[in-house]
Amino acid sequence: MKYKLLLLICCMSMALNAQQVTFKWNQLQNNMTQGLINPVIVLPSSEGFFTYSFENGGNPMLPNYLFISNFSSDANLIATQKFQLPKRNQREASLLNVFESSDNKHLYLISELAMNKDNSNLLYLQDFDAATQKLSDAVEIQKLAIDKLSNSGSFSIAQSADKSKLAVLLHFPQEKDGKEKVRTIVFDGLMNKLWEKEHTLNYPSEKGYKNERFFVTNNGVAVMTKIIDEFKKEPQIIVFKATESDLTEKVVSALEFYPTEYKITEDASHNVYLAGYYTDNWKPTISLGGRKEKGVFVFNVSNGGLLSKNMWTERLHQDYSGNFIGLKLLDLYVNNGDFFLIGDVQNVNEEMDKTPGSFITNYTYKTGPAVVAKVTSKGELMSAVYKYQEANYQNRMGKLTSFYPIKKDKKVFLIANDSEAILKGKKVVVGGEVYWKAVTYSSFNDDGSITVNPIYDSGTGGKQGVTWLSPSTTRQADANSYYVYALGNSYHSFGKMTIK
Repeated sequence: MKYKLLLLICCMSMALNAQQVTFKWNQLQNNMTQGLINPVIVLPSSEGFFTYSFENGGNPMLPNYLFISNFSSDANLIATQKFQLPKRNQREASLLNVFESSDNKHLYLISELAMNKDNSNLLYLQDFDAATQKLSDAVEIQKLAIDKLSNSGSFSIAQSADKSKLAVLLHFPQEKDGKEKVRTIVFDGLMNKLWEKEHTLNYPSEKGYKNERFFVTNNGVAVMTKIIDEFKKEPQIIVFKATESDLTEKVVSALEFYPTEYKITEDASHNVYLAGYYTDNWKPTISLGGRKEKGVFVFNVSNGGLLSKNMWTERLHQDYSGNFIGLKLLDLYVNNGDFFLIGDVQNVNEEMDKTPGSFITNYTYKTGPAVVAKVTSKGELMSAVYKYQEANYQNRMGKLTSFYPIKKDKKVFLIANDSEAILKGKKVVVGGEVYWKAVTYSSFNDDGSITVNPIYDSGTGGKQGVTWLSPSTTRQADANSYYVYALGNSYHSFGKMTIK
């Protein structure tokens, strides 16, 4: 009797925790339709969503266009508009970023154009209003005086996780034997300037700053990391924290501890943290296969101290079948003192098209396996390897790689594609079945394990399917709904995923 009662309680618990995932797709469309060749879902709401697609002419002599399309809540295409970026003397600006406003009613297009003719480098802002569906004229956010294009300074732009802040980091052009000069500008979520400050750093001025990363917090704190002596055996990795009143810096790295991939997050008390992966050997030999991520770390930027450093466990290495190389941090957040780090191995190879007269670069994407990790408030590591069938995809089909993390009911879930045959335990797979995919909705559990839940009726990837789910294109519409995108060799479609 006691056994039956325990079994009943267990079944009831499973039923309560089970989530039903359903998909509803719109009609198939030709995936080479102008305006929707590289769609990115933006401004999602219960009323519908927009996409933008930046499409170049394929030739330096042809113009590039930015297309913005409007979709209903049922993922029906309503209209598509075509826009151009700012021009000066017939030269077109380069698109740097597209951001959503904090009220989810505007798209901010940020572009850059440096020209020798007027000795200036301009950063432009254009505002697309979702209500009127009109794009504003370009406004100059910042202007840099330059001597030549090879020394035109640079701009970095970052948006906070809650979209309430947007920041610009401006590097002034190099001064021979001079120090690095920067300007930090922080805006609110509707592009109203909050503060602006210039600083001279105690480091030599350079022409390019590829060894830096820039972030901004929900509370409007600008954070920059810089690598000093990058090509030496033991470089320094420094974090800068800028506010309207001051600028502080702190060395993060130490002997045999070098952060390699990281993001920022902040807790409810606005303490800022840098967290991600680290290595113990910054400059490994080629024979060792590259720089290896040894574990995860959490650094408190607010007080300048290392909160935790955890090496991967032997069990994780066994599950991973080797060393961790090339992990990219997809998502980072803190909840009640626990830090969640969701990462995936992502490799991109590029090769110029050898066709005569072609200006195209071909990209090949390969991802997986992934790692989901939680660093508890006590500094303990709980982690699991997330495996899915790895595959090589080219160019636009790269959207089919990797997975999308979903935070729901205080847990982490992972939406991805996987081999239907492998999921069903088949040993021999022949014919078209090799390409059949099933969507999986996997959960990262409280004990650090991962439970895989296949969805064979998703409407993609199966025997009759001509499209596969594009996990990274997923965007949340409301508490239980997500707008989704599926892409195939010839067709694509938009739809809605509901989780209850």
